[in-house]
Amino acid sequence: MKNITKISKAAAKILTTAALMSTIMAGSALAEPKFDTTSSAPIVSVEDLNNAPINKKMKKVYTADQIPTVAEVNEALKTLNVSDANPYQIVDLGNGFTIEAGGSNAVQPSDQIGTNVLQNTTATGYYRVNALGVKLYDISVSASYSYDDKTNEIKSVQNPISANASGGIGWVGEITQKKAYKIDNKAWDLIADANYSYIKLIGNYAGHIEVRFTGTGNWYMHDTYIGDSHY
Repeated sequence: MKNITKISKAAAKILTTAALMSTIMAGSALAEPKFDTTSSAPIVSVEDLNNAPINKKMKKVYTADQIPTVAEVNEALKTLNVSDANPYQIVDLGNGFTIEAGGSNAVQPSDQIGTNVLQNTTATGYYRVNALGVKLYDISVSASYSYDDKTNEIKSVQNPISANASGGIGWVGEITQKKAYKIDNKAWDLIADANYSYIKLIGNYAGHIEVRFTGTGNWYMHDTYIGDSHY
């Protein structure tokens, strides 16, 4: 069953830059952004959205106040609760804008090494921001790993990990950093950063995702955000 969360625009507008930065968890494997310069910027221009083919087909005309800002998207990203127990979620931003997020832990055939059994699996996670069902930008990570069934210790992790970023309706995405980060012997993070450039404007947005996986086969997404964040 799809998990759909609604975020009111009025509530989202009270988000300040300081509150936005406080959402980056202290346990993140990367440094906390020092400041953000695009919190109030719209996630897509009115002109390009109104000229998008799907929008022309639906004959809908947007105004600037109907388009979510970066801060409003990050407020919604805070509500994500995506994990092995809840592998798919949609957050409704209103006016045809949504955030979609999901992931999985695909189990592969296990290996028998002496008396130990190594479980092989692939952890994945993604989120995307949509307008009228069309992608504005997305980011995803994945990596295969193995863990000991008895000790729950992670024995190997794919290096380098796989990551992808893309955009639509004027946005172009690319991965700028990807890595697997060891928390301890039983937990790792898959981490990726993206840069989204807008073909008609000067200035880019950043994208960030982290997916934690463990030696019990569990996983969850955390520390996701967009914006012009500087380290």
